Amino acid sequence: MVYQKNEGIILHTIKYGEYDQILSVFTREEGLIKMIFRGAYAKKRAIGASTAPFTQSEFVYERRQSSLFVCHETALINAHLSLRKSLACIDAAYLLAKILLTSQAEQKSSPLLYDLFVCYLTRIPLSLSPAALVASFQMKFLRHEGLFGFTPHCSLCKADLKDHFIARGESFCEGDRPAEAMKLTPFEAESLFILAFSKSYELIEQSALGGDLKAKIEWIFDTQVSM
Repeated sequence: MVYQKNEGIILHTIKYGEYDQILSVFTREEGLIKMIFRGAYAKKRAIGASTAPFTQSEFVYERRQSSLFVCHETALINAHLSLRKSLACIDAAYLLAKILLTSQAEQKSSPLLYDLFVCYLTRIPLSLSPAALVASFQMKFLRHEGLFGFTPHCSLCKADLKDHFIARGESFCEGDRPAEAMKLTPFEAESLFILAFSKSYELIEQSALGGDLKAKIEWIFDTQVSM
């Protein structure tokens, strides 16, 4: 048998049979993988708590010809228990996990995305605005995937933009906007720029994420990810 070690964060778990558990894990080196952990709920092992969602561990597993690997051991790195301090925090963490679960092909290595996920997951319990972190992660995810190219100039005529019209992940002026484009006011565009590009958590959390801008970010994200 050839065993592998890989750091990862559990995104989702399913009880399988009476004692086993299937883990969906986002790993640094192999991206999203699925593993079966035999005897997870057996009394002699009793590791259920160490395989809870958002647990960050080093996993020792055996590759199989199928896409379901066999997990043999876990070594805890961070249980991220502070995420459970409030409903807002746990909701934000689940939204980040959902983005990865629904967008990533299995065994597609994305080390930069993994590092971004760890940073945001760690920051959520410290934040006064978990919703702003979710919006920022959505925009940075789109940038990572090459699906968002927000610029201060029209992508066609190169004119400086006052109002931004966003479509297909690009910025347009009013004259060149596609029919399906969504308008951002100058104030919204500034906030979106901070969410998408800033490396400062303080700036991200202080950005003006009103209901209208949040809905527009959801629209941008949904239309690009579903393409």
